[in-house]
Amino acid sequence: RISGGSLIAEGTVSDSIVFVSNAESPDENDWYGIYSDWDIGVIRMSYVSFRHASYVFDGSWSFYGNQSDSLRITNSYFRDIGESIFHGYVYGYESTRMIIKNNKFADFSYFMRENVYVYGTSGLLEIDSNEFIAPHNSIVNSSLRAQDAGSRILFTNNQSTGNSRLGFRAYGANATEDQVIIEGNQLSSSGWSQINLWGSSATEGRFLVQDNIIDSMQVNLYEVEKALIKGNTIKHYQDAWSHAIYISNSHAVVEDNTIQDHQGTGIQIEASFDYQAVKDTIRNNTITGNNLSNNSSRAGI
Repeated sequence: RISGGSLIAEGTVSDSIVFVSNAESPDENDWYGIYSDWDIGVIRMSYVSFRHASYVFDGSWSFYGNQSDSLRITNSYFRDIGESIFHGYVYGYESTRMIIKNNKFADFSYFMRENVYVYGTSGLLEIDSNEFIAPHNSIVNSSLRAQDAGSRILFTNNQSTGNSRLGFRAYGANATEDQVIIEGNQLSSSGWSQINLWGSSATEGRFLVQDNIIDSMQVNLYEVEKALIKGNTIKHYQDAWSHAIYISNSHAVVEDNTIQDHQGTGIQIEASFDYQAVKDTIRNNTITGNNLSNNSSRAGI
């Protein structure tokens, strides 16, 4: 249990730090994991091997940004976890930086089970160059939330071979740059997972989804102020009654993507020009091989 303190476990390539069960025949759930009951100083872990716990981090985690990189987890391997990597809520206040980079996560249930909140004019959550190895459930079960116009969430260069479900929300008026960037990832699923992007009233929330390979998943936009969906390959979503990309009352540009081989519709748009004068642009995409179920109410667009 951490109560108002910090955890610093920084190993090296040749001298890693090991958190592991000492049972004769170790298995997941042999020990509880690390618990915080609210406020925390810093969490810094590098070159760590962490196994056989029910959770990696449980409880509520509140970081206050008074030290650079209040949460930093790099070059570590977490596996054989009975439940979640992050099981409770995470709050990054006062422009906190939270960095999770170059790690492996294997054989767990959820990566982030509850909401993660990023506040402040320069608050940052960066999840970059990690590998999520099956079996696992959702990567983000609830949502990663940029709460202010200057808050940013970067989900970049990750690989996932299990259930790659993701949820993002972005708020704050008059944002001047993308608040959520999803770029360079290779994500696959069993055929039923989603990437959900939420703004507010089509006047808040700026998103960039670029140069990803998204296999057996759909991308959904709801009431987004601005979204650019560009250069992605989105393929093989298996729900015959659904769609690869769904845009609801959002300002979106969908360009230079390959959208192919879905059981249902390639792109579906629902919008009213009376609702914030929403405008969508679809251009220069390759949309082919969709409606594999041959349903008369489904199509490429």
